Amino acid sequence: MPLLVFGFLAALGGIRRFAAISALIIVADGLGVWLISPAHTNTAGASGLIFGLFGFLLVSGFAERRPLGIVVGLLIGAVWGGSILFGLAPTQSGVSWQAHLIGLVAGVGAAFAFRRGPTPRTSLTAA
Repeated sequence: MPLLVFGFLAALGGIRRFAAISALIIVADGLGVWLISPAHTNTAGASGLIFGLFGFLLVSGFAERRPLGIVVGLLIGAVWGGSILFGLAPTQSGVSWQAHLIGLVAGVGAAFAFRRGPTPRTSLTAA
């Protein structure tokens, strides 16, 4: 369910942008897990992308200075923040907390790498 919700919200910014953000998260997460995971372990699944999209949505409104994006980030953090942060703890056997952590960091990085300028203000001054 989080993948569908986070993916839908991230895709509202445009399909090409969503594809680029997802590609960055997937590649960074894959490389990071390969570098820091213990030897002879297998990691599979979409949790790195889920954590990455969570990080992207959480931070992109602040990075872009867009009020709607900030509200979305705060709502995403309030609804899923506790369970997402629980997934970062290396307490569950068989769960790659490394993929979760690196995905989250990659998503935050993607928020800054793909940020757009703030919404322009219109002036209603009389000429």
